[in-house]
Amino acid sequence: MKALVFLEIRDGNIRSASYDAIGAALKVTQDVEFAAFDEPASADFGGKLHLMNTPHFPPKFEAIADFITENKFDIVFLPGTKWGNWLGASLAAALNGAFFANIVDLEDNGFKREILSNKIRALFKPVVSPVVATVRPKSFEYGGELSGKVNVEKIEILANEGVELTETIPREGNEVDITEADIIVAGGRGVGGPEGFKLLRKFAALLNELGYGSVAIGASRAAVDEGWIDHSHQVGQTGKVVSPSVYIACGISGAMQHIAGMNSSKTIIAINKDPQAPIFQYADYGIVGDLFEVIPMMMEKLKG
Repeated sequence: MKALVFLEIRDGNIRSASYDAIGAALKVTQDVEFAAFDEPASADFGGKLHLMNTPHFPPKFEAIADFITENKFDIVFLPGTKWGNWLGASLAAALNGAFFANIVDLEDNGFKREILSNKIRALFKPVVSPVVATVRPKSFEYGGELSGKVNVEKIEILANEGVELTETIPREGNEVDITEADIIVAGGRGVGGPEGFKLLRKFAALLNELGYGSVAIGASRAAVDEGWIDHSHQVGQTGKVVSPSVYIACGISGAMQHIAGMNSSKTIIAINKDPQAPIFQYADYGIVGDLFEVIPMMMEKLKG
């Protein structure tokens, strides 16, 4: 079996979610090659990288499909980001192949996805080929199995007629994407407004400063709908699905829409004034109290 992994490059760096896609590919085969639309500044793995040059983005998907077919790739993996899911679905359609989004495991020649608000892990087996699959961030690990030099091969890909990317807007403040964070500090209606998120950002900055890993700010749909924070921070069925090592839910009641986006977190800590809040049913640790009192106390304890 031969696999192709698409790498998502941002500002010359390979996004960490791409390494999850590499980890998934290596569970299937050791015959792995890579593709990207921008050349990374550096790569800590070896192999063949097909650098796809196109007059302007997005590319013509049929041209990429022809490349995949001609090179006899059996399976294509992409990171389970917005970029990866968009590109993956488009490629699967152009290939007339199977598409599995946000897989979390591989088993018995099939792909496991979480369904029914992430309550069930279902195993799907493709009946057509090739297969295109996006990989949920934090679901697989790349252990550095591929070594050596990256050999770059440049290929020309036609642009998608009638569609052209005219502008990219950088993420505000270079904040960590919630899908790639080790720790997420998330706020809901209980933060009370934009000012409440300033406290959460101070908390996140302290955790980052103390070396606990990459820390991001998350939010419930209620907070986003109120306009207190950008939609890119939203966790849930209509936002992003996350799997951090630690998820700290501050002033979040625990609606199922939100729970579906974060219940695969390894450790969940909930802070809420309401002892009956549904979030406590899912939390490993619960603190009943005012977040504006609890978080400053936690920060003082952390400072030592």
